[in-house]
Amino acid sequence: MELIMTTDLAKELPKQIDFNHEQLKTELSEKLKYYNALVVTEDSIKSAKDDRAKLNKLKTALDDKRKEVKKDCLTPFEDFEKKVKELIGMIDEPITAIDTQLKVFDEQKKAEKEGQIKAFYLANIHELETLLPLEKIYNPKWLNSGYKMADIADEITKTIFKVKNDINIIKAFGVECEQQMLDTFLRTLDMSAAMAEKTRWEEQQKRLKEYEESQRKAAAEKAAEESKQPAPQVIETTFSEPTQAAQPQQSYIPEPDECPQPIVPDEPRKTISVTFHDTTADFRHEMGALCTKYGIKYGWAKREDLQ
Repeated sequence: MELIMTTDLAKELPKQIDFNHEQLKTELSEKLKYYNALVVTEDSIKSAKDDRAKLNKLKTALDDKRKEVKKDCLTPFEDFEKKVKELIGMIDEPITAIDTQLKVFDEQKKAEKEGQIKAFYLANIHELETLLPLEKIYNPKWLNSGYKMADIADEITKTIFKVKNDINIIKAFGVECEQQMLDTFLRTLDMSAAMAEKTRWEEQQKRLKEYEESQRKAAAEKAAEESKQPAPQVIETTFSEPTQAAQPQQSYIPEPDECPQPIVPDEPRKTISVTFHDTTADFRHEMGALCTKYGIKYGWAKREDLQ
């Protein structure tokens, strides 16, 4: 059964469609020189519009002729195309019916093969079933007709063996992050990912211990600082005439040129004791200068006198 052409296209169809192409091209080239060099001014707007209308009319006439010839040429082809497509449609109908039935058989074979794969998996997975479900290692290409069951069984066996071996290696480390390593491995089935998790966990623990140690030291230093009691300081002042006698030991005695000459008050003198706590060097300097200014004797109290 074949399509036999009863029309000799070599004889019926022209090799080309001839017309006065060169004549029109030459005439157009001459006439269009004027329009190509045309400069439109305000005074020539009306004539320019007339020229444009003439050119558009000529363009339309040529294009209408092109469409007419194309339609005439395509009319027999369109009739031929329509009839051929009708025949193709008739053929497609049984092809679709056959294809549908073949797909049913193909799906049945895939289902049978999938059952064999599952059965082999269950017979070999044992205690790893909850940790390594079939979906985790399943390869959709296994269902292809060219993939032999023997090859599939070999892949499943090797995968189960590798997973068991890698789990035992992880447990052999005996590290605190064992569960994290197992979770990572079973999620990725990648031993390098599990080792990376071990490194990450150890670095995290190291930083945590360093932080806790720094907190402990800071607390110890704070407690030690708070336990220290500063020695109270006492300044004894005696309101009496200044004398050249030996002065008690002083924390600071200003030089003569650092303060004014002593001022001796006329009122009666008496001795008092004053205790200053947590003094600074500046404070002690100022108190020394003040006592010198007023001719007041001062000195440090003995530590045992302050108990």
